[in-house]
Formats: sequence, structure tokens, C-alpha cells
Amino acid sequence: MIALQKQSVRKTKAAQSNVAMMHKISLRQRKHAQTKIALAREAMERLRTDRLDDISVKELCETIPISEVTFYNYFPQKTDLLAYIMMLWELEMIWSVQQQEGNKSNLELIGCFFEAAARAFEEYPLVMNEALAFFLQQRGEVCWGEMSVAEKLIAYPDLAGIEHVQLPKNPKEDKMNSQYIEMAIQTGELPDTIDVEEVAGMLDMILVGGLMALRERKSLSIGSMYRKMLKMLWQGLRSGTMDEFENASVRSTISL
Repeated sequence: MIALQKQSVRKTKAAQSNVAMMHKISLRQRKHAQTKIALAREAMERLRTDRLDDISVKELCETIPISEVTFYNYFPQKTDLLAYIMMLWELEMIWSVQQQEGNKSNLELIGCFFEAAARAFEEYPLVMNEALAFFLQQRGEVCWGEMSVAEKLIAYPDLAGIEHVQLPKNPKEDKMNSQYIEMAIQTGELPDTIDVEEVAGMLDMILVGGLMALRERKSLSIGSMYRKMLKMLWQGLRSGTMDEFENASVRSTISL
């Protein structure tokens, strides 16, 4: 309870600080950000039960309310809205992991990333399925646009310092976990013989594989599965053999 009270105090202070910061931003910028975030939130709620193709832009606009012309000024294509939702999700993920820096090892920080991902996948499985399909169709050629300070503050008013979090321009090339893999090598958590890009690719496989498994088996504890797969990956890298990890990956694929 004490910990929860402290967390509540921190959130209150963060909210107060963010409100003060918002007053320094022009009204036009604030309104622009508020509309964009409102569209993203409404779309996320609809994506709990509906596919993106089945969501009507007209109905979204009536809920806010704005005109369809205004919608397309924000999002030229409906899939741009999906990409924006993923940007907001990654923004919170990066912030969440950064809060643990200094308290956890680099490999534990990667674990924090997967824990946050598991929570998002379990809460919004259809959103993530739509995002996965979209990124596969784009063959990974997706670049994030700029996100203003106003958008960050309105999306996450209780997260102190959220305005300082920088999103990668290219989520395919600028992998968040790569920096922690590199630091894990420097601190001796992982051997210096490993290839950072290769390991980052393995982490992507675990991330996407977990989402696919959750889609097939709704009762699956994706968080538990991620922890097991990460444990096997780190053990395999330290021992110089990936047999245990590869065998587990094969079993997971077959079970799907």
C-alpha cells in the first residue's frame, strides 16, 4: 500500500508538471494533438472487437466529432492510424523500460520490454494482430513520423519525462533492445563473441512468435512464455550453443 501511495504521489507530481508544460504550448498545437490522440484512442477501443478494414472512418469522425476531410489531414490512409497507435505504444514501452535503468541489469531491462509487450498483447490482441499483418505487408519498410511534445503529454499525462523520450525513425533498423544487448556485452552479461544484430533478430522472432501463439491459444500466458524463451536464449548464448533455444523454437512452431 505504501508503494502504491508513493506511486500515486509521483503520478500526481508528473501530471502537475505536464499540465504546466502544456500551458507553454500554443492552443493550436494542443488542439491538433488532442484530436489526433482522440482518434487513436477511439480506434484502439474499436480494434478490441473489429478488424481495421471493418472500422468506418465516418463513424470514427462522428464520435470525436470531426469531418472526414479533417481525418485524412491527420491520417492520409487508415493504416497510418494503425502505425500511429504503434508509435504511442512504443513510446510508453521505451519510457517504461528507461524508468528501470540503473536498477536492473541490461538483460533484465530487455525482460522489462517483453513484460510490457505481453501486457499490451493481452489487453489489445486484435490491435497487435492488425499491426503485425500491416508490418508484414509493408515488408518492414515502415518509418515513424515525428511526434510532438504536445502529443506525448496528452497521450501520457501521468508519465514524468515522457516528452524527452525519442522514438526511432525506422523501427526495423533502430531496434530498442540493440543498445541493451551491446551494453550487456560490455558488462560481461553476454559473451563478446555474439553478433548484436543476430541477437536482436532473435528477440524479434520471440516477440512476434509470442503474438502468433496468443492468437492461436487465447488461454496462453504470453508473459510466462516470453520469460522462458528469454531464459533459454541467454543460456544458449552464454554456453556457446543455441541448441536448447532452437529446439524450443521448433517445438513452439509445431504446437501452433
